[in-house]
Amino acid sequence: ARLVRRPGGAEPPEAEQKREREWNAPSAEYIQLKVARGIRGGNVILLHDGGHKKFGADRSRTVAASDKMISRYKSEGYEFVTIPQMMAANSQKE
Repeated sequence: ARLVRRPGGAEPPEAEQKREREWNAPSAEYIQLKVARGIRGGNVILLHDGGHKKFGADRSRTVAASDKMISRYKSEGYEFVTIPQMMAANSQKE
């Protein structure tokens, strides 16, 4: 399967992802709370590398939030897989 990210981040309505615009979040805790509101199995969490106006912006809050979320969700029994792994698993169910 070929994976493509549409320009501007547009995705089809059926996409099961939790998208956050965290580049301007005040803290790592704020990012975690926003993501946690909608997490359920099968989600793709999309975080950014920089701001919406320039790449390479300060992403220390995103990195800190990611580390904490990975630890938390692994301890709760969630499994982290790549998108191709998720797609393969879904195609086996069909």
